[in-house]
Amino acid sequence: LREESHFVAEIANLVPDKHEPYVGDSAFAHKGGVHIDAVRKNPMTYEHVRPETVGNRQRMLISDYSGKSSLAAKAEEFHIKLPKKDPKAQELLATLKDLENQGYQFEGAEGSFELLMRRMLGKHKPSFELLGFRVIVEKRRADENPISEATVMVKVGSTVEHTVAVGTGPVNALDHAIRKALEKFYPQLREVKLLDYKVRVLAANKG
Repeated sequence: LREESHFVAEIANLVPDKHEPYVGDSAFAHKGGVHIDAVRKNPMTYEHVRPETVGNRQRMLISDYSGKSSLAAKAEEFHIKLPKKDPKAQELLATLKDLENQGYQFEGAEGSFELLMRRMLGKHKPSFELLGFRVIVEKRRADENPISEATVMVKVGSTVEHTVAVGTGPVNALDHAIRKALEKFYPQLREVKLLDYKVRVLAANKG
């Protein structure tokens, strides 16, 4: 059903609604700690049908509402062993809530949360070291659009790469520069696409 729904959306040139019943990305998403704990014990407590029967999947979302059950569920997804009673689970939960209170959002950034989890559990193996970066946005003529230029310096093993790239805005320029530096070491990055990003509005005293 989900596949057919996405096929129709593609033909109609529509973006699939993630909140759509049965077929949406959030149709079987669970967020609260108590909620997730119940679903892990018995999915039928919150799911009227199994997501697999309609071609969907169960999702456990991470946020400041999360509890140890949420962390255990995500650790399982990431193939990381993290029992609920492990002291590291409480430490990770405290860090998560602190970061969320600072404005971070991991609900839509599972990759970032996986990195956080692996770092805190001592399981993270950096693929490269960021030595520094700089982004310049300038407007050279009144009748031209602003130009964004990013400079990135990274170290992979013993090799240092220093690259420069331009893009449509600072995020796009950084994306191009980091790819330029890393693709020779990790060709699979050519298959990774930046689809979206969020811009956070900061308070005046933090800008």
